[in-house]
Amino acid sequence: MERRHALHVERDCREIARLTAEERRDAVDRALHVGWRRGFAGTRKSLEHAGARLGLTRLRELHADDAASTPRDAASANRRIEEHEPVGRHDGRDHSTRRERPTWRILLSFDSGDGRTLATGAGLHVVALNWRDLRNPLAGGAEVHLEKILHHLGRRGHRCTLISSRFPGAPAVEEADGYRVIRGGGANTFNLAVPFLFRRLAAREPPDVVLDDINKIPFYSPLFTRAPVLAVIPHFMGAAVFREVNPLLAAGVYALELPVRHIYRRCHFEVISESTRDDLIARGFPAERIAVVHCGIDRTVYRRDPSVPKTPASSLVYVGRIKRYKSLDHLVRALPLVRRRVPDCTVTVVGDGDGLGALSALARRLGVADAVRFTGFVPLAEKVRHLQAAHVLVNPSVKEGWGLTNVEGNACGTVCVAADSPGLRDSVLDGRTGLLYPYGDLEALADRVVRLLTDPARRRQMEDEALAWATTLTWERCGEETLRLIERVRAPG
Repeated sequence: MERRHALHVERDCREIARLTAEERRDAVDRALHVGWRRGFAGTRKSLEHAGARLGLTRLRELHADDAASTPRDAASANRRIEEHEPVGRHDGRDHSTRRERPTWRILLSFDSGDGRTLATGAGLHVVALNWRDLRNPLAGGAEVHLEKILHHLGRRGHRCTLISSRFPGAPAVEEADGYRVIRGGGANTFNLAVPFLFRRLAAREPPDVVLDDINKIPFYSPLFTRAPVLAVIPHFMGAAVFREVNPLLAAGVYALELPVRHIYRRCHFEVISESTRDDLIARGFPAERIAVVHCGIDRTVYRRDPSVPKTPASSLVYVGRIKRYKSLDHLVRALPLVRRRVPDCTVTVVGDGDGLGALSALARRLGVADAVRFTGFVPLAEKVRHLQAAHVLVNPSVKEGWGLTNVEGNACGTVCVAADSPGLRDSVLDGRTGLLYPYGDLEALADRVVRLLTDPARRRQMEDEALAWATTLTWERCGEETLRLIERVRAPG
């Protein structure tokens, strides 16, 4: 039986070998699926023999057991494959009277005839590294950005795996929207766990390229992978980290950013704003290896909805994590100044974070607790409704990579008042889609907010420009530009 299957494999491989280079490129998108009824070791040996005879350049097995219904089942099946054990159904019930055999799914890759090695079926294997995934309650714009890219790459036929930290209630392995998430380590130890998680994955499924999201403490992936690395940088914390944590810890984070230029010296960099590009160049990174790829917006989610009117009273909204460097206390401190001229003005803070307690206490001390509402973490649909219903979105952060919530608000028909900070100045067209003010100037912040609240005609004109600006920012464009960068990174030389 085994010999007969091996002969079928060799016959199919001979047919592939006779194809022209163009025909091979057409055939490369079709996987060679072969079912076996016997052990895996013998069939693998037969395939390797056929591959050697026909000049096939690589043999790689993907996960088997078509009956596996969960990521845990699939992972268990993978382990049994590696141990050459027969696989049946493993759902905890007795199937001794009717054992189902697996369908082993083998994908071959071969030389295309023009010097490239093309993989059938699954395209590239892209492994991404990020501290959090999108399901993490503390996920923010950086997570949205990276996972929208992975979703697009998945739609283009590439296999994507995201390695991120675990959080309470999260499974170790999970299938997301077109990509797989593998979690390990904790909120404070993930950077130490990354090399081990990566090597364990790479031993079974070698990556073709690594997307290393340098956001907070770097992973230094070039030290533990020989695969080409595309470093994705929303922004460096730099001195801003001293606003977030105690001086000792801040000094450690600051110091950990310093070796990035040397360790990643052979890598290319994707940054999300001109501000981040300028920061990298000022730090000595080669300009020719830096590409700006703006974030996109999901227009099916973030859009103006006529059924959601603006609130009857003047309203401001902040959306994002509540961290010290976000400088949300500036908005709370400016609110009494705004209410002197717009007495009914309120603020809704959408999001969660370790700065929530201090911010709530500040609102009480300033006597505006009744005008500030903290929603905590909310579902996406509720977040969008808050953006649609507010008159003005406020973003007072000292530094951002881009300021994704600014343009998300614009897509919902809401203008923005933002600090003239790195990243935020790139996502706000001053005087057209929002107004900028000097960072930390509470009087200027209050003045910009009052201007928009008390001049509805101007605000509506800016809302129209904000909607037009948002239509130019799509995740499809972002994903395609990233894919071109990946191809550039993988090119020889």
